[in-house]
Amino acid sequence: MPNARQITCDVTQIIWPTPTVMQIRFRPSKPFTFKPGQFLSILVPPDKSKNHKKAVKRAYSFSSAPNAPEAERYELCVKYVKGGIGTEFLKSLKVGDTFKAMAPYGDFEYLLPKSGRSVCFISTGTGIAPFKSIVLSKEFAEHFPKSAYCLFGAPTKEEIIYPGLFESKGVKTVYALDLEKSAGHFFKGRVTDFLKALPRHWHWHSTDFYLCGNPMMVDDVVQFLKGAHGVDDSAIHRESFAAPTKKAEVTKSKILYKSAA
Repeated sequence: MPNARQITCDVTQIIWPTPTVMQIRFRPSKPFTFKPGQFLSILVPPDKSKNHKKAVKRAYSFSSAPNAPEAERYELCVKYVKGGIGTEFLKSLKVGDTFKAMAPYGDFEYLLPKSGRSVCFISTGTGIAPFKSIVLSKEFAEHFPKSAYCLFGAPTKEEIIYPGLFESKGVKTVYALDLEKSAGHFFKGRVTDFLKALPRHWHWHSTDFYLCGNPMMVDDVVQFLKGAHGVDDSAIHRESFAAPTKKAEVTKSKILYKSAA
């Protein structure tokens, strides 16, 4: 893994792909490499007017691929949380503004699949960011699994962040919408409901599962995969978003909890 370095980031583009999600592109003061699935840690400056007296760190996944053109290479996909220290700061930024960060971090990476194995990406909300980075990467294109699936959970159709993108890369995609009154051709329910509806003869034991998003979803899916189908730990790779604590934001482990605000 490349060593993390401190950088100053110039904001080059801000897009709102959904009413609650912002996509931020930036140009770093020092170009750096990262692996699909990794993240950076942003330094949020103190703001006494918001009772935020000390600088804090907040971690966000790259939603861009390392091999993307320079103008698109450094991109974040962030859920706006009203009152959240990190997301309020990012929401206040405009094109031409700067922020400081450390990057890259993280062990949540795409592992080259063994022959005959499939891959299933499962996410809720901006947990899809690292999977966008992965499916757009050279590694994924050059080491495409036997089959690739993406199961994305959101409350409504409005909150589907990258409609059509995964499908365009050969990934079979299901959108699970739990609050949509009329789901139409989407699945009505949560991602766990969809998994429970799959038959027992589905290829549970020849698939590598990647989970990212709400920690309750991640825990529920892990319990289901292991309890209902005996999926081995080695085939489950997970990362969760959790509320920030006073402890260090950056933790290296098989399960990595990142700030949601």
